[in-house]
Amino acid sequence: MSNLDIEAPPTVFTRAHFPSPARRVMGPMKFPLPLSPYVPEDVIKTNTVNSDLLSTSNLPVFPLPVTTSQGDEFEKMKKQLVEALQKIDDYDKKENELMSKMEELDAENEKLKSEVQKLTDQDSENKNKQEMYEEKTRMMKLDTESKEDMLEILRENSTVKMVNNEMTQEMENLTVLKHELEIALKQKTAEPEVTLESELEDTTCAICMEEMRLKKCAPCRRRFHKSCLEHWLQGNNSCPTCRASMSV
Repeated sequence: MSNLDIEAPPTVFTRAHFPSPARRVMGPMKFPLPLSPYVPEDVIKTNTVNSDLLSTSNLPVFPLPVTTSQGDEFEKMKKQLVEALQKIDDYDKKENELMSKMEELDAENEKLKSEVQKLTDQDSENKNKQEMYEEKTRMMKLDTESKEDMLEILRENSTVKMVNNEMTQEMENLTVLKHELEIALKQKTAEPEVTLESELEDTTCAICMEEMRLKKCAPCRRRFHKSCLEHWLQGNNSCPTCRASMSV
């Protein structure tokens, strides 16, 4: 088999040929290098003695024979590579779009977090205000109850004071009545007890002091001259002794 019949092995592309998106750098497209130039063996043998002929500048270059199958394979590989690179480029665009979207979502998320924190702070502030309002309401209720208790005590004190005033007035009235009774009792005690014997024995006129029996006072049973009594009653209408109402 000659060297012309030897076909280049097909290149198998693996994931290693395509770097990850994080370190992917797009550059100019590269294709597999062609096979080395073919040099006949007799030429190499004839030139083994002369070292100058062994240099690459003196070696004859022959065109690389390419078969139809090799050209088709090469075009196929080239097409696959272009498609793969296009897919990679599309993936990069999509990745960039996704990254941009992720950044927008992160910014929106931070904004939402800020708003949530703000609402949380407002809620905490409202809770504090609510607690302060409830405490103030409780204190006002206690103050109102205390005032009501004080008013009730004042009412009770006022009632007690009124009762005391009434009792004081009653005591004063009783004192006055007692005093009047004592005076009446003293007056009654001071009045002479008139008996039948003293009435019979007392025949002296209380005005002229003469022994005459003309007019008698019913309450005190004293006797008076008629002329003396008439003269007395001209300026008075009561008994000269007991002050009882009296007429001729």
